Amino acid sequence: MPHSKINLILNAEISGTTSTHIGSVRILTGSNSQIGFRAMMGSTIASISSVQFQRFNNGTYIAELTSSGKARIEDVSGSSLNVGAGNNVYGNEWYDIYASGSHATGSALIKGIRITLQ
Repeated sequence: MPHSKINLILNAEISGTTSTHIGSVRILTGSNSQIGFRAMMGSTIASISSVQFQRFNNGTYIAELTSSGKARIEDVSGSSLNVGAGNNVYGNEWYDIYASGSHATGSALIKGIRITLQ
C-alpha cells in the first residue's frame, strides 16, 4: 500500500476533564511501516486539551496529541511510530479516539484528525 492519509472531520467539544470517546477508526497499514497522527485542536480557555488513540480490542494506549494550553485552535503534530508490536500498532484493526481537557470549566475542541501512513 503506498503512502496514504486518513482524514477525520470532527466537531467535538468536550467539557471538563473527563476523557470522552469521540470516535473510532479502522487502520489498514498494508506494507506501510510508519504511522503518524495530527489534529486541529485547542480549547475555549487557556488550558490544555488532549487527544488519545487506543487499540479497540484491549484499550492499549498508542499515542497522544496535546495542545499548547492557549485559548485557540492549533495544528498539533505527533511523532511517527513504527508499525508493529513494539508500539502496539497493527494493521487491519480498529482504534478508539478519546479527548479531554485540563480545566473543569473549559472545553477541549477537536476539529479534525489526520492519520498518515508511509
